[in-house]
Amino acid sequence: MNDDEWEWRFRRRFADRVRELRYVRGLTQQALADKCGISKDTLRRVEQAGPAPNIVTLRRVARGLEVSLATIFLDLDEQGPEREVLDLLSTRTPDERALAYGVLLRFFGEREGARSEGERERDVS
Repeated sequence: MNDDEWEWRFRRRFADRVRELRYVRGLTQQALADKCGISKDTLRRVEQAGPAPNIVTLRRVARGLEVSLATIFLDLDEQGPEREVLDLLSTRTPDERALAYGVLLRFFGEREGARSEGERERDVS
């Protein structure tokens, strides 16, 4: 695959991801564009994998969707449990994501505390 083909596929996956997140939130293109402070035409170009948007537009779209840029970009090529967790979290409100984060911290913190001192020392070395 040459660079031009790779770039187009990457833009297409990004566009699909933005559209998917918009659909999950029940937003029209106009509603999301208004929330982002961009024109509907700009959002349409993003969702149609048109010319690559600038970083300011990308940040506005992420904020309008209430996700991080990393959530949109992370593992566009990857499928599996990690992607499913990210997809699930991306459909939740900021409060729900904060709650999930707290649960994960508590879960992994308790697991960390239950490990033996020897296991923790091996991890450090």
